[in-house]
Amino acid sequence: MYEVGLIHTGRKILADVVVVSPEHFQQLIDESAPRFVSSATALVDTGAELSCISARFAQLAEFAVVGKRGLRSASGVFEHNEYYFHLGFQPATGPVLFYPHAIRGPDFDAAADSYDLLIGMDVISTGVLTVGPGNQASFRF
Repeated sequence: MYEVGLIHTGRKILADVVVVSPEHFQQLIDESAPRFVSSATALVDTGAELSCISARFAQLAEFAVVGKRGLRSASGVFEHNEYYFHLGFQPATGPVLFYPHAIRGPDFDAAADSYDLLIGMDVISTGVLTVGPGNQASFRF
């Protein structure tokens, strides 16, 4: 089981992550070449059912749209593009620790946000999220 420290600001929990498309994930494992890896900041969101990727990030990383999904919000249900991606957590030292499953997640508009991914309960519920005093937070998976 891996454990990674998270960034707890007192108001939100963030993670330094890398994101890789499924097309390049196997090459990354086989060749140990980080050329297809994109770094990002993720918000750990226990109120989100699904992990999501920003539309801007998905376009910049040239991820392929794999479908559409209706997402419910306070203002209604809206169709969003869906993408497959692999998520890796970047610890302070050492190699990237990849979540063991590909994620199929919709996009979201991150225009006003300082993060490009939401880590939702589809990922969080497969591990142990710990939030402690003194702005400590970690995730074990």
